[in-house]
Amino acid sequence: MLINPLSSFEVALRRARPKGPYAFLGLCAGTVSAFELCKRFNNSPSPTSSPSSNEVVFCGGIDCPPFVHELTEKYTLEHFIIELCALHQLIPHSEVAKLEAEILTKLEAEDAVNSPEVTPSVSSASAGSSIDGADSDTQTTSSASSVTDPTNMEPTKPNTILADKGARFMAGIIDHFGVNTLSKLNLQFEGMMTWWKVMSSMVEIVKAYRPSGKVSQMDIFAAKEEIFQAGGSEWMEKLRGWEMFVENKDVRVREIDGNHFDVLTEQNLASFADALNQAMDARGA
Repeated sequence: MLINPLSSFEVALRRARPKGPYAFLGLCAGTVSAFELCKRFNNSPSPTSSPSSNEVVFCGGIDCPPFVHELTEKYTLEHFIIELCALHQLIPHSEVAKLEAEILTKLEAEDAVNSPEVTPSVSSASAGSSIDGADSDTQTTSSASSVTDPTNMEPTKPNTILADKGARFMAGIIDHFGVNTLSKLNLQFEGMMTWWKVMSSMVEIVKAYRPSGKVSQMDIFAAKEEIFQAGGSEWMEKLRGWEMFVENKDVRVREIDGNHFDVLTEQNLASFADALNQAMDARGA
């Protein structure tokens, strides 16, 4: 699943910059892209580069271990979505797991209340037969096409008409925080659904990814506020796992301010910029 976007990145980069040097850096799962692009550019130099040139002078990643798929086994997509709410300071990070559980429990309860006692078979439904005396064309469907913007729904309509899982979960977030609160942050239903689609695709890619091969060197930036419940030293060991995929285990780990989700926000950006400049200077990039 990662091959197509990597190929698109490579073509675009070589078109914009036919000749190196190149520096790659990724945040979270973007670290995977940086690592894979470094391999591509070093293994397939540009025709305009001299044979002796080292095209990639820097390969870096922010707070991401090589076996990132392990995070998707421990945390749900819904969890990562609510972490984005915490990033927008809607709730403190300490409340993320609680809110995730509350919304999911509510949706499960709605499913239990609204699920039909008798489920029509495929043959009877396709034949247009009625259930319990009702015409088939009046039955409630569960197709993805029924997804509706919950901000335009009447209060009496249950969120269960949002058959799409992502839309229903986002509706739960809107119910919790309120339309007015989210609007002040320029967060509308359509934009939040984009969150879901992007995160969903990213999670599917990460689940299938297993690193292989090696790059010549790598720098990892570790957020000081560890939030993945791995323990500070354990998380550092996971990050150092990149040594398996770097020649001579040349991996340098630097701590930066913030947590996994806010390291590049305004309050932490200066700290990260200093660390990045130091790392690139040390590599001669």
